[in-house]
Amino acid sequence: MKIINNLTANIQSPLAAEDLVASGAAISGRHVQSDKPRISVVIPLYNKREEIAATLESVLVQSVQPLEIIVVDDGSTDGSADLVAERFGHRVVLIEQANGGVSAARNTGIEAAKGDYIALLDADDFWAAHYLEEITALIKSYPQAGTLATSYQYCEGDQSYVNPKIRFDKKVFKADLLDCYFAVAAKGDLPFNASSVVMKKSLLESLRGFPINEPMGEDQDVWSRAALRAPVAYSPKVLSFYNRAANNRACAVAPPSAECPFSRRLYTYAINANIDARLRDSILEYTAAHLIQLARRNIDYGNYDAARKLLGDKRCATKPLSRLRARVLLIAAQLKQFSPIALLPSAV
Repeated sequence: MKIINNLTANIQSPLAAEDLVASGAAISGRHVQSDKPRISVVIPLYNKREEIAATLESVLVQSVQPLEIIVVDDGSTDGSADLVAERFGHRVVLIEQANGGVSAARNTGIEAAKGDYIALLDADDFWAAHYLEEITALIKSYPQAGTLATSYQYCEGDQSYVNPKIRFDKKVFKADLLDCYFAVAAKGDLPFNASSVVMKKSLLESLRGFPINEPMGEDQDVWSRAALRAPVAYSPKVLSFYNRAANNRACAVAPPSAECPFSRRLYTYAINANIDARLRDSILEYTAAHLIQLARRNIDYGNYDAARKLLGDKRCATKPLSRLRARVLLIAAQLKQFSPIALLPSAV
């Protein structure tokens, strides 16, 4: 099925800080289960011709099949949409629209979805065969959860896999509700990403989807606002794989030089809202972690002035060791700019 869509989805405007918490037919008959949740898979696609087939195959072999697979081609120029149409045909709903960015593509897919739950998957990542089975178990065990997720690994290519540095307060051996999303996210890598998360469609609609035209962190914006609205159910099983070896990764571009909008909104919310002190402190530490991470990325790109300014934010004092390591990296990077020959005394 192919749908041509040149309109931007309606679900696209981020909520203001004061609104962050306003109030507390199967593809393969072989897999049909009458009592399973209705899950729509939404895949934003932009110039991923080399990876999209493997991504879709990882969905089609799931032990529990979704209600539908929606691929939103966001103005690809490499024939990605043609490949999807030719190879997967009626098994996939293909929507084509003018290029508007990953948030616009996700929002289009969310708006078109018929399921009660939205399983997000980037066009170059992939799932283990029991991913949706585990998500279904989470939905049944924790119906109050708005976000459901599993752990993941980074795929570095050539069958090389690396564990993310997710730091929980205590060992997580089985599925459970996260005590505090921000406390976990502030200490290391995020506990889930855009290819290891499923959300209630009604929750995504109430959040107005993913923010448009923001330089970085549009996914963290949604995870944060969702965590403030409803519980997060989490499984430590590694069933999703983030493909860092893929071409054309969005995160490979130069980083913004200033704090991202999602973090500024969270900071404003934390200092103004009447919330529990532990939650407030966790949010502030999370925004500090964002500043330090952004500073490190600017160091990698040689944007030393931007990195220095980011590390000078008073919030970074809540993470003294992380800030110190970043400052050491900054000094080392700046020293490398000077050639040893240039530092020698001039010849007489």
